[in-house]
Amino acid sequence: TTGGDLGADGVNIETKRAYLDFLVPSTAITLRGGLQGLSLPAAVAGSPILSDDVAAIVATSTVAGANVTGFFARPSDTGDSKTTADLFGAVVSADLGAATVSPYFMFANVGDNATIAGSSAAVGNIDDNVTWVGVAVDVAPINNLTFDFDAAYGKINGQDAGFMVAGKAAYAANFATPALVAWYGSGDDSDGEGIMPTVDGLDMIPTTLVGEGAMGPMADALFGSALGKWGVSLQAEEITFLEKLSHTVRVTYIQGTNDDSNNDLDIAKWGEDDRAVEFDVVNVYS
Repeated sequence: TTGGDLGADGVNIETKRAYLDFLVPSTAITLRGGLQGLSLPAAVAGSPILSDDVAAIVATSTVAGANVTGFFARPSDTGDSKTTADLFGAVVSADLGAATVSPYFMFANVGDNATIAGSSAAVGNIDDNVTWVGVAVDVAPINNLTFDFDAAYGKINGQDAGFMVAGKAAYAANFATPALVAWYGSGDDSDGEGIMPTVDGLDMIPTTLVGEGAMGPMADALFGSALGKWGVSLQAEEITFLEKLSHTVRVTYIQGTNDDSNNDLDIAKWGEDDRAVEFDVVNVYS
């Protein structure tokens, strides 16, 4: 069979999503099973770990005023335990009034020969158990002003750990939403630092060319993922002069965080001396 791996893409016909929702009797627990969208919390520019369609069972409920989610997902399954990947995770999202805090945990039990379909940004072929912890924070101290923060840490058993931090400050004015975005993704380095492992790392999109943000075909993720890079971006979002037509303007400085002694550096995996300045104008007509 095809179409059951991460992304749920078949050969000729794509089954985008197919799931069933039901309530556990005499409880406040809702279950969803089947091919569905599954994303770890992300406040700034999308999750650097997982945000895709996948075969999963997800349970949600409310505990002490907080939303609690637990899930099991299988992004890769060929019928052989050595090539099967299983994900187990939990998310708690607490609304504190002016702030929303969403910590999460995920564990991957991955067969020795498994690869996770669609994980082109992953650190090679994940061949051992992987653990992630992280948090997403949204703060709105006053009207129109928001601060967002993401932090994530991941480690493959027996390998160097990696991390990603990102922040965004934005103010919604009448003419546009000016914003400052910054992120840092650890790289493979001589000090024991590594790239954070990921299931689907191209879904963090801080710019058009970093992550799957490119509009044109065959050009997605031209600069690779945000992992192994850091950047600072000045942005103006939601600029509108004509009805149904909006614009985003960005100027971004990007630099690699991988040791320059690595032999596998390329346009997607940058060394510490690799850098770029990106100018974006993105136009969307609804």
